[in-house]
Amino acid sequence: MSRRRLYIGLVTACAAVFLGLLIAYLHEHPPLLYYNQRIGWHELPTGLIRTAFRHISSKDLPPKADGLRALFRGGREPEIFVRFKTNSEGIAYILDVFGASAESETFDEDKLQFMNTNRVGIFPTLSLVQESAGVILLNQNSVKSGRTLTGCFNPPDGPGYRIFIEDPNSTLYISAGLN
Repeated sequence: MSRRRLYIGLVTACAAVFLGLLIAYLHEHPPLLYYNQRIGWHELPTGLIRTAFRHISSKDLPPKADGLRALFRGGREPEIFVRFKTNSEGIAYILDVFGASAESETFDEDKLQFMNTNRVGIFPTLSLVQESAGVILLNQNSVKSGRTLTGCFNPPDGPGYRIFIEDPNSTLYISAGLN
């Protein structure tokens, strides 16, 4: 056997092993492009949530985001719903980044109880989204008070957002999309 055939065989074997490992890795950890192709709502892996949020909104989440979870819908008009706990600096970051051009509304316990009684949601379609995905990120009945910010990233046709800040728990819920 000549050296040339030996090298070609070795390179071919290494390439086959590399491709096999790459396919196994991508099967276990698909990139955001894979999720962007899926039309229905589904929960994103934690490692892709910040990337998906930046993809939709061109903005970043605060550095401290504990318990980060998200529901995502790909397609032509991608949407994301994110939930996380943060500290006062994270809330200040969100207010600074999103609050300047947003409409604000405060919810006390009585107003939320009235909304729950009349089946009106803070995020109108979220109950349907959570049902279709089989994941519950917001149980509105357990929320006691908070405030919302509603706006558009790049007026007039840019992606819109709605943020609910549950002040007592420092939990944030953000819905963003091109709708």
